[in-house]
Amino acid sequence: MKLAAELTTELNPSIWSKYFNATGSNEVGFNSFLTNLISVIITVSGILLLAYFLYGAIVWTTAAGDQKKLDEAKKIINNSITGIILVVLSYFIVGLVGGILGIDNILSPIFPFPK
Repeated sequence: MKLAAELTTELNPSIWSKYFNATGSNEVGFNSFLTNLISVIITVSGILLLAYFLYGAIVWTTAAGDQKKLDEAKKIINNSITGIILVVLSYFIVGLVGGILGIDNILSPIFPFPK
């Protein structure tokens, strides 16, 4: 026979557990929220930097010998490569800090489907 608290938990699951906890329990941990947030930030910044790099490549190809546009394109490409390097370094730094703090799965996002 289940306790009343267990039945209440099963019948009324926390809305946050649908999005932040893949185990099916109602415990919402800061670790899973932080993991999801970090993975979203790194993914979005990587996509934006790739688009910025492609924009620089388009500016370069459409410069048609104009030195001012070539310099602008070089600056855009250099900035995007610097950004990509910073994102990759931040990924490794977050993994290192997570390991030191005991958050082993900090780079393993959990995006479960709602129940």
